[in-house]
Amino acid sequence: MSYIIAEISTLALFVGFITITQYESNRKVRFFEGTRLKLDRAVARGIFVWTHVALTMFIRDFARDTFIRVAHDSTSIALRITQSIERQLTKAVYALRKRFTHDSPQAPKSTSPFVIAITDFKHELRKESEMKHKEIE
Repeated sequence: MSYIIAEISTLALFVGFITITQYESNRKVRFFEGTRLKLDRAVARGIFVWTHVALTMFIRDFARDTFIRVAHDSTSIALRITQSIERQLTKAVYALRKRFTHDSPQAPKSTSPFVIAITDFKHELRKESEMKHKEIE
């Protein structure tokens, strides 16, 4: 039944098209002239674009730009997640250090000869820079 309705409606629309076309050509009048001109211009522009634009290049550029955008967004999301985890770990380490450093009276000093030499060198540099600063004043 639906096939018969589709066939009859198709024939009715075709006969109506032919009738309107004959009426317009006989009377030299167009129905919906402004709307039809806009539609004709849009179709002509679409045909021009279709025939003059390299569709494969457009698709390639679009795919490349989309890939770059997705890669950038996913990297940004990964960075934010990493920063959030880092922030939580930093808070945990700070809380643990604070808890355990208050229990011990002093942190143990390093007795490594290298560290002692570097510390002495640092103190000598400070003294020299303080002396030069006083001489300038």
